[in-house]
Amino acid sequence: MITISVVGVYIFIFFVICSQWILVYEPLNFFNNIWGQTYIIVYHLLALLLLRCYSMSVLTDPGSPPSTWIPEGKTKEDLAILIDQFKHLNQTTHNPKGKSTTVLVDDDLSTITIVNSKNSKNNNKARFCSQCCAFKPPRTHHCKQCKRCILKHDHHCPWIGNCTGFRNQKFFIQFLFYVVILTSITIVTLTISGFYILNVNLNLNDSNSDKINNNNSNEIDFLVSSIAVTIMYIFNFSGVLPVLLGVSGLFFFQMEFLLGNYTPVERYERKKEGKYARRNGLKYQWKYDKGWKLNFREVMGDTLIQWFFPIGFPKTDGTYWRQNELYLQQQRLLNDSSSSTSIITTINDQSNNNNNNGNNNNIITVKLETQKPPINGANIDYDDEDDDDSESIEINDFIRSDSNGFNQPLIPSHQQQPQKPSFGFVENV
Repeated sequence: MITISVVGVYIFIFFVICSQWILVYEPLNFFNNIWGQTYIIVYHLLALLLLRCYSMSVLTDPGSPPSTWIPEGKTKEDLAILIDQFKHLNQTTHNPKGKSTTVLVDDDLSTITIVNSKNSKNNNKARFCSQCCAFKPPRTHHCKQCKRCILKHDHHCPWIGNCTGFRNQKFFIQFLFYVVILTSITIVTLTISGFYILNVNLNLNDSNSDKINNNNSNEIDFLVSSIAVTIMYIFNFSGVLPVLLGVSGLFFFQMEFLLGNYTPVERYERKKEGKYARRNGLKYQWKYDKGWKLNFREVMGDTLIQWFFPIGFPKTDGTYWRQNELYLQQQRLLNDSSSSTSIITTINDQSNNNNNNGNNNNIITVKLETQKPPINGANIDYDDEDDDDSESIEINDFIRSDSNGFNQPLIPSHQQQPQKPSFGFVENV
């Protein structure tokens, strides 16, 4: 999406490139020696790669799950039921922040959970977005700026007017890489050129000046006036240096996410799971981590050409991800060790459940026993302290009673199906 920020970035890039002709090439006489000509060719090739990567980041759709995507264990009828219920809920419930709700759904639709994504415990239940009214594949989150779910959602970047996600993450990382390289070169050459111009104008080193100028003259003929040269120097240094510092930090974090195979949205879950595993004496490994080499190739490709050139797209659709075996083993051990202190609360044993297990997770799960017609609406409280764009609500009142005292579920029970793996996987993404 072309925004004012995107247009401003293009203008800034062209301004810096054009400034090199006036502030560097002419004063240092790059046009008349082989080293200068080589520098000009390399610099402009890097600039073209930067512009290409930036354009691909802006124009490439990060990817959204198909509205008809169905996870294993669910059917089109299940999707239709959820859409009907939550469309009515969205119409009748005031949502001042416009934030998305992630709903975890059991196989028989009798147990649904609405969670806070930062504080929820990982599970393999199917996820449903109540704003998009569609099932959410793993690693998919809702972006309130784009107003849709994004596959492998990383973040929404205003400077590209787009989300960074499954299909354009590679181009965004390449763009950051070339920004760091090009701005570093620009700062170095501007500094050398600036000192040389000062040296010539102040006549501090005539001998060195004559060697560089080849004309035995201390005069430097600029294409513009000296005032314009001064202004261009000020704008270049005041613009390029902050960009170099800011983008370098962002590139460092993006490389950390890339090599660890997680996103900024997933780091909260990763951090919490890691603490819990270490408290139980286990060496934690993130569920999608396959080692830094495979993680790198999964996004950037298998060849050097794919690593440095903005070509190629992921080979899969981004809806299926396999969890590594070590993570699955860890989860089985942790589940076995904590089976006596389950955090799930059910209606049928809530009245006689007197043990206090000390868990403080922001998860409210209700399991229903009766199969009454659905009732629309729920009392929803929004958490003002949570700034997560994807999931941010809690449910206080998930059950209503009819005149006979029976509990009525918000979503009716559907046909029972055997437990299946929630998601598949394709090796090379």
